[in-house]
Amino acid sequence: MKLNLTFLLIFVMAQTLNAQSALEVPENLITENIPPIPSSLVEEVKNFTEARSASFVDWHPLKKEMLISTRFGNSSQLHYVKFPGGDRKQISFFEDAVGGASFEPLKIVSF
Repeated sequence: MKLNLTFLLIFVMAQTLNAQSALEVPENLITENIPPIPSSLVEEVKNFTEARSASFVDWHPLKKEMLISTRFGNSSQLHYVKFPGGDRKQISFFEDAVGGASFEPLKIVSF
């Protein structure tokens, strides 16, 4: 019910706001009877659609350390956690999301 109410509120706001600067509709979409969506509304809604999340990426092969991926806004970045319960340290700072990572595998040498 809350989700439907949110979309209804956004639709009503879009109709009542002055659409001087509106979201551009791609040429390959056909829209009928849909009012322009103001850019200001897009920015307001962004606060609710871009969330933080973290997920496990890889364990260190010998130590109690791990890599995690943390999403800030619209991009996932890689973080290093040195010990259980420790703070994360961001190790990637790209504009695009990091798709994956791993620690270098152990090399077993036999004599």
